Amino acid sequence: VNRDGSLDLYASYGNGYNSPDNGNDDILWVNEGNDNHWVVFDLQGISSNLDAVGAKVIIAGDFGTQIREVRSGESYGITNTFVCHFGLGSATGIDNATIKWPSGEETIMDNPAIDTYHSVLEAPCMTTVSSQASALLLCPGESATVEILGTFDSIEWSNGEAGNAIEVSESGNYSAVVYDENGCVAVTEIYSITVQEPEIPEITVLGDLSFCEGGSVDLVGPADVDCFWSTGAETQSINVTASGAYNLSVEDVCGNLTSSEVITVSVNPVPETPEILDVSIEPGNVAVFNGESETLHWYAEENDSDPLHVGSTFESPVINENTSFWVEDVLTSNFDSANGGELEPNVGQYHGNSVRWLRFDAHEDVIIHSFKVRANGSANREFGVIDENGNAIATASVDVPDGDSEVIVDFFVPEGVGYGLRCFTDDPQLWRDGIGTDLSYPYDIGELATITSSTASGDNAFNYYYFFYDWNVQTPAISCASDRVEVLATVVGIPEISDKKLRVYPNPTQDYLFVESLEDFTFVITDLTGKHVNVISTPMVNGVKMDIRDFAPGMYILSSGSMRAQFMVE
Repeated sequence: VNRDGSLDLYASYGNGYNSPDNGNDDILWVNEGNDNHWVVFDLQGISSNLDAVGAKVIIAGDFGTQIREVRSGESYGITNTFVCHFGLGSATGIDNATIKWPSGEETIMDNPAIDTYHSVLEAPCMTTVSSQASALLLCPGESATVEILGTFDSIEWSNGEAGNAIEVSESGNYSAVVYDENGCVAVTEIYSITVQEPEIPEITVLGDLSFCEGGSVDLVGPADVDCFWSTGAETQSINVTASGAYNLSVEDVCGNLTSSEVITVSVNPVPETPEILDVSIEPGNVAVFNGESETLHWYAEENDSDPLHVGSTFESPVINENTSFWVEDVLTSNFDSANGGELEPNVGQYHGNSVRWLRFDAHEDVIIHSFKVRANGSANREFGVIDENGNAIATASVDVPDGDSEVIVDFFVPEGVGYGLRCFTDDPQLWRDGIGTDLSYPYDIGELATITSSTASGDNAFNYYYFFYDWNVQTPAISCASDRVEVLATVVGIPEISDKKLRVYPNPTQDYLFVESLEDFTFVITDLTGKHVNVISTPMVNGVKMDIRDFAPGMYILSSGSMRAQFMVE
């Protein structure tokens, strides 16, 4: 392939002159070769056919005799090269080469050079020619001179020009066929001339191009060149912290600056830290916290990932002790959204099997946020996305109510084709449109995805529409969160029991609780949910000893008349 004498292409298919090896793929690689010698003859017929099919090349030397034949139609699916390639091993020369043309002509070359390509035309005799090129690599606007050294009766260049020299300003391979006064022919060396094209520099992105305030992304240019960034920086890489369009220019071998493609960075805002007032409540009530943003996320613990609630107002569960909650504001931005598909059920029926579904393509990474279904009865149904090989890449089990409903699944789907959105549940009892509905495949969902067909067989792939209506598809969103802060619900209204009348100890406790009083009393013990807890007590002087070894760890309330006290079991 690169004319260095080392074979670079391996292909095997069919049979005939070649032994097939269908267990191996065809391979194109750069063969580094070895120290052995070689020679190649590239024949062109004049009286014979142009490709010289049927010609034989015979070389002789210390190695003996080798023969190659120009062949075509050797197999099904492949053909060998038309050039005659000889491996010479350690031999350092060739005595002679004889070309037998299909026309009956013979061409004899004495002591032809090795480790090179010989371009040989069908002619009664051969001559020699020397040539040169002033340059092989040109900058735009430059030219090179390719010329013949010596005088010949006829010179024809590969670009159609004549004369001893040509001026070249375009990339290409240039050579000439010359005839001397005796009609003997020669072909010059082939000069591969390249006009330097602008080399567009590539930027490597280390990180995400869309991120929250306070983050950054590194843009890295090619090594070993002078980099000139649109920011004015002249380093190999830059660290970007602000939204904007960035590109890079480098200087090529001709001294010209070429620019990269533009890289767009989006920095998304982080909301302000919420300021929420703590609340005080009596035991057995709910705490209500109020904020100003509808995107507040409320959590039970500081490091929880799933919020208890999203919204400006949060109502806690019933609590009987001081309880902390955590809140942050979340701003979601930088995403596109589109709806598509059949928007609502039409003519059809409830379907009793799950072997049919809708096929679709994702034109970029997307999220199937939701779709609508019509169900015959409430039930848990499993939905999912499969790839073109039938492998599930996203699934969700959803309690689907009877009738029409929206199902939120948030399936992430990478850019690709041949996906399926389906129901895995046997006997799904979901509505599908059929004959009588004016279906309009394909259904574009904005520019994000396309529903291409159903999996029904034959033409029915476009006559049936299965289960999933009014798709909402989004690009992946960027969510930026504020600092997460603690809010406190304080339980008040439990008066301390007077030390003069009643004493409760130890607190906290693990095994026994002692209650002493200077006067007769009765008491009730409840947990924080208000449930009465039975306890075994032993009378003592001025009090009782209570066995609380079976109590679960936690806070309890002891009530005596109008007085209450809390104690902790560890």
